[in-house]
Formats: sequence, C-alpha cells, structure tokens
Amino acid sequence: MRRDLAMSRQNRCRAGNTLLLVTSTLVGLITSTPSQAYYANGYTDVRINPQGVEQARNGAAVAALGDLNGDGYTDFATSAPNDDFGGILPGAGGLSVFLGTAERWVTGRTAHTRLFGTQTGEAFASAVAGVGDLNGDGYADFAVGAPMFDLSGANDAGRVRVYFGQPNGIPALAGTLLGVQAGGQFGYAVAAAGDLNGDGYADLLVGAPLYDDTGRVDSGQAQIFLGGAGTSFDNTADAAMAPTAAGSRFGTSVASAGDFNGDGFADFVVGVPSASLGQTGEGAGLLYLGVTGTIDTIVDLTFESDQAGAALGVAIAAGGDVNGDGYSDVVLGAPRFDDVQSDEGAAFVYFGGMSPDSVRDQILQFDVAGELVGSSLDLADTNGDGYADLGLGVPAATDFGIAGFGKARIITGGSSGLGVDMFDVRGSYTTTNAGRLGTALAFADYNADGFPELLIGAPNENAPNATGQGAAYLVRSNRRLATAIDASLPGLQPGAQQGYAMATGDLNGDGLSDLVVGQPLYDQSAVDTGRVEIYYGTLNGLDPDPDLSLIGAVAHAQFGRALVIGDFNRDGYGDLAIGAPTQTTNGGEVHLYLGSASALDTTVDRVLSGPQIGAQFGDTLANAGDMTGDGYPELVVGAPLADVNGTADAGIAYFYRGDPAGLSAMPQELRGSAVEMKLGRSLAASGDVNGDGFNDLAVGSKEGASDDGRVRILFGAESLDMQVDQIIDVGQSGGRCSEGLAGAGDFDGDGYSDLVVGCPGPTQASGQEGFVGLYRGGFGLGLSNQPAQQFLTTLPASEFGRAIIGGGDIDGDGYADVVIGQPAASTGGRTANGALRWQLGSPDLDADSGTEISIPADHLRLGSALAMGDFDGDGFADIAVGAPGATGGAASAGSVHIISANGPGRTTRAQQFRSVSVPLDFNTGTSADNRVAIAMTGQGTRGSERARLEARICPNMQPFDDLNCQTTYSDWFELPREDPSMVAVASFPPLLQATTYRWAARLQFAAITSQQAGIMLPEHIANVGPWRRMRASAELSDLRTTNNVLLSDGFE
Repeated sequence: MRRDLAMSRQNRCRAGNTLLLVTSTLVGLITSTPSQAYYANGYTDVRINPQGVEQARNGAAVAALGDLNGDGYTDFATSAPNDDFGGILPGAGGLSVFLGTAERWVTGRTAHTRLFGTQTGEAFASAVAGVGDLNGDGYADFAVGAPMFDLSGANDAGRVRVYFGQPNGIPALAGTLLGVQAGGQFGYAVAAAGDLNGDGYADLLVGAPLYDDTGRVDSGQAQIFLGGAGTSFDNTADAAMAPTAAGSRFGTSVASAGDFNGDGFADFVVGVPSASLGQTGEGAGLLYLGVTGTIDTIVDLTFESDQAGAALGVAIAAGGDVNGDGYSDVVLGAPRFDDVQSDEGAAFVYFGGMSPDSVRDQILQFDVAGELVGSSLDLADTNGDGYADLGLGVPAATDFGIAGFGKARIITGGSSGLGVDMFDVRGSYTTTNAGRLGTALAFADYNADGFPELLIGAPNENAPNATGQGAAYLVRSNRRLATAIDASLPGLQPGAQQGYAMATGDLNGDGLSDLVVGQPLYDQSAVDTGRVEIYYGTLNGLDPDPDLSLIGAVAHAQFGRALVIGDFNRDGYGDLAIGAPTQTTNGGEVHLYLGSASALDTTVDRVLSGPQIGAQFGDTLANAGDMTGDGYPELVVGAPLADVNGTADAGIAYFYRGDPAGLSAMPQELRGSAVEMKLGRSLAASGDVNGDGFNDLAVGSKEGASDDGRVRILFGAESLDMQVDQIIDVGQSGGRCSEGLAGAGDFDGDGYSDLVVGCPGPTQASGQEGFVGLYRGGFGLGLSNQPAQQFLTTLPASEFGRAIIGGGDIDGDGYADVVIGQPAASTGGRTANGALRWQLGSPDLDADSGTEISIPADHLRLGSALAMGDFDGDGFADIAVGAPGATGGAASAGSVHIISANGPGRTTRAQQFRSVSVPLDFNTGTSADNRVAIAMTGQGTRGSERARLEARICPNMQPFDDLNCQTTYSDWFELPREDPSMVAVASFPPLLQATTYRWAARLQFAAITSQQAGIMLPEHIANVGPWRRMRASAELSDLRTTNNVLLSDGFE
C-alpha cells in the first residue's frame, strides 16, 4: 500500500536531472546541472588499476575495507571476478587492495596487494565487504565471496574467504566458509553484521540467494558467523535464515542496519528482490532487530514495494542517519520500479525510530525509462553537514549518447531526509561502449579528512586492446557549494544604509559567531546619528530580527560606519568597538562595549575621542590580535583625515593595547607624512606573516591625489616601536589599491599568514576592471613584494576588490578562503546591483576557482561590505554580504544577505577554553599554567554511535602531523539522539611558554552495542569526522601562551 502523494511531472532543467522526491507530504522538485557538481566537478577523475585482461570485469564490486594496517586511513578494494590469474585460471577472479593515504590519489597507482581465486570459474570477488574487527586485534578485517566455487559434487556451491588485517597491510587468510548446496551460490553477498551478540567482536553476514530450502527452489538463505578472539575465523555458521517462498532469492543482498530502533543492539537487513508478497516479484527487505545475549532470526519488519516486478532489495544501504534524528535509516534499491517510465528504478527510504514501521518515508525516482536506478547504493556524510547522504548507481543510464554508459548520483541528507541537493557523477574515460558505470558504488574516506571519496565500478568498460576489461574510479570528495541566499536582514529606514559596515565575533562566549551590522545614516531625532544592529548566532543561524540595537545620539556622527569585535580585556567574551568618525565636536569617536556571558547591554563602557576636528577618527577599525605577546589583542583606530604637523590629511593610525580594563589609556601612533596620504584609510589584521610568533598589522593609504594606494606592514614584537617593517607598492596609477584590505589567513596552507589587497580602480593594464592581489607570507621576511596571484574580473566598472574578507573556511578543506565584493557591478541587465565572488584557498593558488553571486535588483550595491563567521555552528564559514542600497522594509534602507555555501548543517561548535567555565577567544593569552581545553558538540551520521574527541594543537608554522604537535582525546561517550548533542572536552597538558598555537579537532566514531564496556576499540580509528576549527576559521593563530616571566597580571 502506498501512502505517498503523487506528483505532477514538470519540464526538466537543461542538461540536468530532476529528482522526484515523494513523501507523505509534498516536497517538490529538486534540480541540478551535472557540470556544476563538486564531486570532482561532476566527472570521474582517477581510474584505478586497469589490468588489461579481456572480460576481467574490473569494478564489478568496490568496497571500503576499514583500516587494515592501523595507520588511521581507510583502505579499499576493487574486484575483477573474471580475472584469469595471468592466464592460468580463466574466470578465477581477483581482488585489488589499496591502502589509504594522506596523499592525493593519482591514476596509475598500483595495488598494495592482489588476491586471486584458486579455481577456474569460481568468480572470486564477486562480492567484497569490510566487516569490522572480527577478532578484536585492532585491525579491520574483510570478506570476499566466490559464489561459483565448486565443491566436490556440488557445483556453484560457493565459498567466502575471510581475511584479517595486520600491521604490514598484507591481509592474512583467516578462514574459508563453504556453501553446502549445489547451485546455492553461497557468497553472492557478504556484509558486516555489526556486533549481534554484544560480545565486543564484529560479526559477518553471508547470502546464498539460490539456496533451496526444504524443496523451495531458489528461496535463498542468509547465514551469520560470529566473531571472536584468535588468529583464525570459525567457519561454522552460528545462525541461518531462509524464511521465504520458492523463487524469492532471499540473501541477494545483506547489510548491517546499524541500530534502527535505537535500543543499543545491532540490527541487519536481508534483500529479497524476487519476493511475491501481494504482487509478483515486487521484492522486499526484511529487517531483523537485535536482542540481548542471542541472535534473533525472526523477521521484525518487512519492507515491500507494492509493485509487481519492482525487484525491491537488489541493493541495500543502511546504517546511516539521513535526517539527523539519531536513528539509523535503511534505503532499498528497486531497479525495476515503474512509474510512468518502464524500469526507471527507485530507492525506497525508511527512517529508523523508537517504534519503527514498514511504511516507506521517501521514494527517490527520476522518471527516465530503463535507467535501473537503485542497482547499487551506499550511505555516507559526503559534505560534512552531519547528515548521511545517498550514493545511487545508475548503470543503465544513457550518457554521451551511449545507452548503458552509466553514471552515479549523489543525493544529500537533511533534517527532512534525502533530497536537499542532488547531482550526477559522470564517466569521462575515452570509451565508446556501454561500460555500465554505477554497477557498483561505495564511499571510502581513504585520506581520513572526514569527507569520503566515492568509488564507482564500470565492469563492462572497454580499454585499448582489452574488451570488457572494466574499470573502477575514485572520485575526490570536493564539496558542492551553493550560491543561494539563505537569509536576509533588512534595514527599516530609508537611506539608513543597513550593511554599510559589518563585523563578526563571539560576544557572549557560546562558540557561535555573532554578526554586527552598521546603519551609519540612520536618523534618530537627528540626521545621520547612526545605528548598529546585533544578531546573535544560534543553532538555526541568524534571526532576521536583531537581538539588540545600539543607537547614536549625535547628528552627523555616523555611528556604525566602522565596526570590529575583539576580546580586548581577555575575559573570554568579545567586545564591540563602534566608530562614529564624523562626530563634529571632536573629530570622531569610538565607543567600546564589553561583552559578557549575557552579551552586551546598551551602556557604553568607554569612549575614545579623536585628536582634531575633521580627522575622521574611527573611520576604520581593526582587531590586530596580540601584537606584543602580552595575551591581549590590540585595537587599531584609523583617522585618515588627520593632519600631521601641518600636513593636511596625512592620516594617523592609533594603537590601543588591550588590558584588564578594556584598553590602555594612551595609544601609540603611526603617522602619515605627506599631503592626502590618508594613512589608515584601511586596516587589516594580517596574522603572522613573518613567522616570528607575533601578529602583524597592515595599514592602507591613498598616497596622494592619484590614489595609487600603498600598504604598510608593522611586525608585532614585545616592544612595539611603530616602525614600518615593509611597504607593498602595487604601482598601479589610479588603482585605489589598499581601498580593499584583509588578512587572508593561510590561503595556500604553507604555514604563514597571507594578505589580500584590493585595487578597485577603473583601469588596469590587462583591460579588466579592478583586481585583487594575494601576497604570501614567509619566514623572517614578511610578505612577498609582488602578488603571488591576481584575481581578476571581466565585469566593467565593478569596483572589484573594494571590499574583501578572508580567513574563513567556506568549504571545510582546511585552507582559508577569500570573498571579494564588486559593489558597482551591473549584471543580468541590472544597474549597480553589485556582486561578490569567493576564491577557495589551495596550495596551487588557483585563480580560476572563483564563484560569482549577484541579485537581480537595481542599485543594491551588493558586496559593499563583507564578513565571515560560523553563525549556526556547523563548522563551515558563512558569508554576510552588505547591500546598503537595497530595498528592505522601506526604499533604499539597505540589507544584509547571508550565504551558507555548504548548506545548513548540524552543529559542531568547536571552541577553546582557558578554564572549565571561561572561554578563550582568538589571539588572546592562556592562564598562567598555559593549559587549554578544546570542546566540540558531538553529532553522529550513523544513528546510535559512540564517539570521542580528538584534538591536535601545534605551534604556528608546524603542520598538524609534526612531532612538535600534541594530540589529546576525550573519553568515549554515547551520542544522544537529541540535537544539540553532548559536548566532548579534551584538555591539553601545559604548553610551551610564549608560543603561538593553532589547533583542530574532530570526532572519532565507533559502533555501539549492548555491552559498551566489551567493545574492543582499535588503537587507530579510521572512522572519523572532518577536522573543525573555532568558528570555521582558517587563521594560523588561535591562542598565545603566557610568558610567566614577562607577565604577572592576575592570571597567576
């Protein structure tokens, strides 16, 4: 019976695919263009181990094996069941085992080990599966099926070989399991069962779909083999099941279901694709729920397709949590399912729960005849958002005009289940035949970055001089980034310019980024008094309504024209500095509001005043970080129109040191020296560009009427002497260089902070409009004198680079990313609607990795201001982009738009603490004992799981695998199902004095069973989540330890 609602068919998008997602409520159509897919840009990119053997059928099966050799990386295998063992044994079959590595995979890498069948025609490796740790020695094990193996007098009885992992990575044959019946094809399917009896050892499932049970021909059978200690595996089955009618083919597929009902016991599923339970050949999946102390062979739930010939149960993907409710879910493939189109295929989704039922919760179908969707399936969290995603094999798909060329399809999970996003992965190897890409499919995180790679088999693919050789492909797990606006924060007063300035930080110490937005032309009882709106981060992101408003009181002061957040008094909570640069009575002001656990109030804690009328003191602001090593960040205030010794508009930058009261009484000054130099027109915390352990500062200047622009770098030191250490002279007449200025974080991953300089001027030698230069940091030398890379635009008069922000990690790959504003750009037939563009960090400084975003409305000036932070705590940087010309609740009120490029995810909220209850903000100092604790919210993607926090801390410039790094772990804990989940805390022992550190943290996962204490956990855990940084930062400096000789300021 179907409870799902029918959906109308709509036109398909160009060159795309349309997912018909049918649930008990109408969800809608989700479309995608394959060329935009980010799993290797939508194409297979690494061809694995072609053997050159005719009809070998490489790629007939692919599998993640777990960590065979204990090095912390997932290993994987590809099969060739028709391999002839060098011409000696036709059809014996072979298996190639590859070890995981941190290195990028390349075509041509040879297998670590190759295993072969020993009998002609046995089809060894027709099935292969990583099965966990069967013998509890800390190394993953795997099983290989040979369903056509002949016993004496029993042809095609089948067998399964079990291999134990060991330190050298060479699998050890631990046991051979034999079928008992001619034609039964024992070993047609093999799978991990989980720990069914709760003894701490993984168990094994084996299917024999053509087994005849008491006269019921081809009814099928599945057997369970329990794990246990030792160097060999017991070949006697501990339980057998054959509950179906003749011809059902029970055991065609088998799989662990994780903990489907959340009772702490391992469950499993058996596929029965020829079952007739009301409709002939509709197929079924039978779910067995675990119980304490024994193996239950009684079927608990039966999942049906309710359509004749649909063949539900050909493939199973289970053990992943696609909707984040804390229960494992089950997906069954029905490749012969018809709905308007014949044999279009479908995937049936069943959500786990405390009291689960057999009614499907979703059906995924695509309305293309003959594609056989659901022939292969797997689940994994491909994008790090905390939800399991589905990989679908579509082996009969027509692609490149070739029927049966095949493809794979990725459908991402979310709070409502599967269907948040969808894209195809297409073959690209030069071939003209039906390779049937997608016959086999599996996820394997071979490089342990927490983002699984995709393995796809194309067993019928031809290669030069080898017809039907077949191939397997490894597809990199590049994240797919969305360009849609997720939320908007509108201004309410005409002309107030909401979004003219923005800042992010953590004002209340909850580990989430908060957003502060300025409306400098807001009128409150007078003209242009200004207003600042504060939006606190939440697990659901930012609310459109501000949590607090701060309103200027002086006409024309433009309160909110500049903003910055920093923990200047080092109490663990961000403090807010607000510039009011056009205050007419004193040349400008900066208002300081101190943060706390209850966040801000409307009472200003300190006011800094400008030195002279018209100086525009507070026109620019920067949190420079800890430049002096005293554990307090510096506040830098720009007064670009300040006169110096009679030199008009030379400009001054004022340095206020942080201290327990907030800021020092008297600032240090960096002064301009020429007319209209306008020193301080831009300021940027550049990080540690010279590797000396102190944060540095970049100061921009106009440099006269021609506005060529220049950047001065001040290196941090214990004694800050206000001497310029480096000058970057871009040399572009009229380029307005330095008008845009930002620290880039470690853009290229070389261990040094980088800087981006925007030149939004109208004319460039290349004929293009504006450019942004990336300057690389280097040990002892500072920044490169010439840009290591230039980012360009083709949009005319766009002011490309007028606003820049860097240091956040949009895609979670560990490299800092940069966002560039083009507020004057006119796109899509609009005028000055503006645009922004992100550039993803990478070692090769790829200038072509940019993505541009615009909104079709005139005069928005989108990209006038930019900010990055993790507003929802999902571990990925979100982008806030200002559009001060936007129409909000009133004409030209301005607006801020939020882009969560990685999509909404479950919280991770990585955070550092000085003590149990005191958070530690960026670039501030530890307590006197130089200890630090790392905390992160625990979220699993497989339902019921155990987890522990792994935290790694390194001195600046040291890679995370360096011997100078320290790694610490929390205790293991059970992941509750509630969201948010448990917070894990790991504490480091005392760190080196007066040293700048950075850290990253991730969760390690292990299965949960009925006897938690009996679970034997391997020394190295390959099942890991992505590395996370605080507030999705990719800056180098997270904290600086105290110099106990230098400091005695209350931390003692």
